[in-house]
Amino acid sequence: MSIKFDFGKFAQNMQTLGSDMLKNTVLLASTRRMPPCGGFYGPSIWGCPGGLTGGFPMNSLYGPYPMLPGQTDPYLTQFGLDGAYRRAEKYYNEAPVYSPTGRMTQTPTDTTFGKEFSDSLKAQKEFSFVTDKWQELNAKEDLTEDEEAAVADAYRESAKELGKSYISYLDKEHGNNNGEMTLDEYTTYLIDTLVGPDASAEDKANVTQAAQEAFKKLDLNGSNTLDAKDMAAVMVYLDTAIDNDVNGKINPQDYGNLQQQLISDSGQIVDALKPIYKRLFGE
Repeated sequence: MSIKFDFGKFAQNMQTLGSDMLKNTVLLASTRRMPPCGGFYGPSIWGCPGGLTGGFPMNSLYGPYPMLPGQTDPYLTQFGLDGAYRRAEKYYNEAPVYSPTGRMTQTPTDTTFGKEFSDSLKAQKEFSFVTDKWQELNAKEDLTEDEEAAVADAYRESAKELGKSYISYLDKEHGNNNGEMTLDEYTTYLIDTLVGPDASAEDKANVTQAAQEAFKKLDLNGSNTLDAKDMAAVMVYLDTAIDNDVNGKINPQDYGNLQQQLISDSGQIVDALKPIYKRLFGE
């Protein structure tokens, strides 16, 4: 008699087993107790440096709650469980991943890529946001359909990566560091960079008016903020719409011209940015 092996049930059982093991591991970590004589509650009656029988480090999952050795507490168990999941989520969100371009992508709060772009603009140097690997493949003749798709996907991911990192960098320097900019934060950024915080009231008023005009044109998705998606569209525009050459490189002069376009009364910049945004995000 032959036995039929069901791969579907096997995979489902393995997934359940893995989930149960994770829960048990986290539960164990959340209920562990530190040895006596290590807390932060002052001298103990037994001569230990802290608590009745010692305490727990301030940076532990469950906090400085003195307990008898081996004793458990439902509140501390849940507190530790919640803390363990928060840490797991933090490590997951900040773990670097690799993009199709071969460049290691930035974490949600990492502004390295954006700062590199900003420094390049200040130094009046051309900035490339794609890798040498992408440029080599893009320059290849007679690409297959798969290669063309790979080149297009990699380009979009690189533009999105730079847009996210650059808006995060600007917000870190001139805003509240949450990864997007409000009108007030964008106005502060322009005042700081164009006239300086010590400028006259008249100069600040002129920049404030210019900021309002530019902000309306850059807020492509109507979120009332400038976010990573808006900035990604700007990066593609700077690379492609001005010289019609898709090479993943941004010229500082083009960035300066964009600033002038944003504060002018012309709506041409919006007409150019919206199709790019739609191609990037399908919205």
